[in-house]
Amino acid sequence: MVIEILSELPKDFQLPLIKAFTALREELADAVRREDFNQLKATVQELAEAQKRTESRVEELAEAQKERRHGWKSWRRRRSALRLEWKS
Repeated sequence: MVIEILSELPKDFQLPLIKAFTALREELADAVRREDFNQLKATVQELAEAQKRTESRVEELAEAQKERRHGWKSWRRRRSALRLEWKS
């Protein structure tokens, strides 16, 4: 359709306009489309939510590790106390 319109113009204008339209088409092909941008925003939102879940889980694991260490220390103290009682 564009070629048909351009063919109606004087010959002196056809080639420069064809070059301009070609350059414009290439620029538009490289441009970020709204759909692409919206998809990117949705993906970033999903990643942010996943990051929050990961951070929460890491905090839970760190707390569990603290509790386990505390339990291990208590067990070792009890074991030492029992050894002392047994030796006496």
